[in-house]
Amino acid sequence: MSKKTILISAYAVNPYKGSEDGTGWNISREVAKEHPTIVITRKNNIPHIEKFLKENSTDVHSNSVFIGYDLPAWAMWLKKRIGERGYVLYYYFWQLFLPLFIKKNKLQFDIAHAVNFHSDSVPTFLWTLGKPTMWGPVGHHPKVKAQFLRPIYGRKAAIKDQFYFIFKWLLRNMDPFFRLAVKKVDTIFVINSSIAKVMNAPDSKVKIVPAVATESTDSTATLNTDQFNVLSVGRFHYMKGFDLTIEAFAIFYDSLTQELRDKTQLILVGNGEEKTRLKRLAKALKIDHKIKWVEWVERAEMKQIYQNASVFLFPSHEGAGMVVPEAMSYGLPIVTLDNVGPGELAGNAGLKVKVEGYSETVMALAGKLIELQRDSNNARFYSNLSRNRFKREFTWGAKGNQIKAAYQKIQKSVAIFHPSSELYGADRILVNAINAMPKDTKKSVYLKFEGPLVKFIKENTTNTEVKVIPFMPIIYRGIFNPRGILTFIGEWFRFRKYFKKQHQKHSFDSAYVNTLSTSFILPFLQQFKISSYIHVHEIIDSPKAIGWLTAQLANRYAKKVVCVSAAVEKGLIRYSKRIAQKIVVIHNGIDQIVVKPKIARGLLKFYLFGRIMPKKGQWYLLEALKQLTLDQLKDVQFTLMGGAVPGQEESLQELEKAIEKAGLKDIVVIKNFAPNITSAMEDADICLVPSMMKDPFPTTVLEAMSAGRPVIATNHGGAKEAIADSNGGLLVDPGKPSQLADSILQLIKGKATLPAMGRSAQKKYLSAFTKSHFNQNWEAFLVGNGFA
Repeated sequence: MSKKTILISAYAVNPYKGSEDGTGWNISREVAKEHPTIVITRKNNIPHIEKFLKENSTDVHSNSVFIGYDLPAWAMWLKKRIGERGYVLYYYFWQLFLPLFIKKNKLQFDIAHAVNFHSDSVPTFLWTLGKPTMWGPVGHHPKVKAQFLRPIYGRKAAIKDQFYFIFKWLLRNMDPFFRLAVKKVDTIFVINSSIAKVMNAPDSKVKIVPAVATESTDSTATLNTDQFNVLSVGRFHYMKGFDLTIEAFAIFYDSLTQELRDKTQLILVGNGEEKTRLKRLAKALKIDHKIKWVEWVERAEMKQIYQNASVFLFPSHEGAGMVVPEAMSYGLPIVTLDNVGPGELAGNAGLKVKVEGYSETVMALAGKLIELQRDSNNARFYSNLSRNRFKREFTWGAKGNQIKAAYQKIQKSVAIFHPSSELYGADRILVNAINAMPKDTKKSVYLKFEGPLVKFIKENTTNTEVKVIPFMPIIYRGIFNPRGILTFIGEWFRFRKYFKKQHQKHSFDSAYVNTLSTSFILPFLQQFKISSYIHVHEIIDSPKAIGWLTAQLANRYAKKVVCVSAAVEKGLIRYSKRIAQKIVVIHNGIDQIVVKPKIARGLLKFYLFGRIMPKKGQWYLLEALKQLTLDQLKDVQFTLMGGAVPGQEESLQELEKAIEKAGLKDIVVIKNFAPNITSAMEDADICLVPSMMKDPFPTTVLEAMSAGRPVIATNHGGAKEAIADSNGGLLVDPGKPSQLADSILQLIKGKATLPAMGRSAQKKYLSAFTKSHFNQNWEAFLVGNGFA
């Protein structure tokens, strides 16, 4: 099977940046290690991507196509004019019109993934493309508790945080497109455990994949006892909790002896609007001389800072924290709050403090610093935990594996329609076709009748459910009267309504319509935008109106038409020359019927398998036998194996009378149909398929050939395609009993040649008509036409 092609929408992608840009770049890079990817991003990112790829020609992004997409110039002008909120509005409409851009450019893909720039309040619209859709990582920052906000940062910050929280709630709950996105996507990647509840998303769809990750480093912190450096990194913003960092450090510092104080320092790396306030706090606590303030620095210098640190103190209230995995990559012990953000990122590698009152929280943070400073063994223990957790969870490779694993769980879903529920040829071929589909594809089979096929499907296929729907509309002779036509129309509308709900439930990727008798289902499959193909087993000579109508339906509404033989193909083209471009011929294939070699001696046995009806050739056989003498038929028996069609039991009675009238009662016997014909085939010497109709590709011929039994068949339909170019059988013209009589007599007289004929028939079967041949051809068809 070919790899799934992933379409990624990533508003920000830049290999030279971090944060959202880095997330877009690194996730798409990890996906491209296993899957062909189409990455759609802002046009201004393309030059940076091209520059990087030119400098790194062996990079895995050679497996990717990058496409720039922007809204019209007026939208860009409006975005800049409005200011900060304009960026949010622009991004919303960038997403809204993205599916139209994808359709216009006819981009072909298997899974859509809206990767970055996602908060918990901006929907994705990729689900409208009708493909499995992944969303995220989706971010969410919880509301900062009042005791950690207003007393420290003032009324303005408290109002801002409250407004932010209400605004996000309104976007999530008042925008119908957000609710639709949650309902329609297959998987939502979230950065922490609080988001599923906030988004009101079912647990079955949610997978926690923190957006934060970083490149692995071979460097580690020294954790030496000569200097105890407490490090914190981030933007100086009320959500980051730097006030807690400074307050906790002050208490920790006061607990130290003068000697230890001289070896202790707090290093704060970052910048932001609260820096002045935080400096005032440090001065009020009389520890400003022990704080080293560092602006944002280059990666090489930051590496040195991490290596010289003893502990990473990060009591942030946010829902993520990129710097936590970065600190863990150097093996730093992490001291943080026990929350859904940094607390979840730190996991068992963190020394976490329960969020209670302000003073209690500060004291608990200080206590963790004291614990690490006094016990170097404990510090090394948490250092090892930190480093190991980073390697396991927070490399881009680990994150990519989580996402790719979710891709693999996406199941394609196919709807399958079949008119009968017996175990004759087309019924068994249906099961073969189901088994040739990918095992991870979910198959929903819709049948009109109860019957042995229901149990057979359940026992012999995987990942398949069967539903018997009595009002499923199928074409059969009994409907061709005013009442029958009205009933058919009513069933069609009823089944369409029923199946629409089924499609909403299963989101079918494709539909397999088996036989022309179910072809009236094709129009509403197209209406529901379900790609469909029809498997044609019929050659319809009469009534011509039905032959013409079903051919037109197949041509207009099916993406592809699979014919079981060239004879079926020819029959369709008679009614619609244009259908030829859609047709693929795939001969049936079956499991071999293994029987003991038959030695032609004693009673010579001919078997005819099939429903009791004139078109199957039972009466034609009787006419042929009438032309042979009883002496010529001495030591010969003909077994007609197959029951009457339900509702047409009079056919069996008529046949029995015809046998008796012809004086053949001792030579011709009738047996009921048996689902397993192995014992009957083992008893047979010769198989008869004297069909009066153009049998499309009779399974009985293949079964006989597989068992090494010679065949006499009528020279029309698909039987001649099976027997041709072998010495395994004889062909006779339909409607000419004398030819059939001559062929029967030829084999009676030449019964010594039957084993050789059987071997020849079996050789032809093994060369073209095994289930393995069928599976290979069917799989190539499904994959090549986008059905798998």
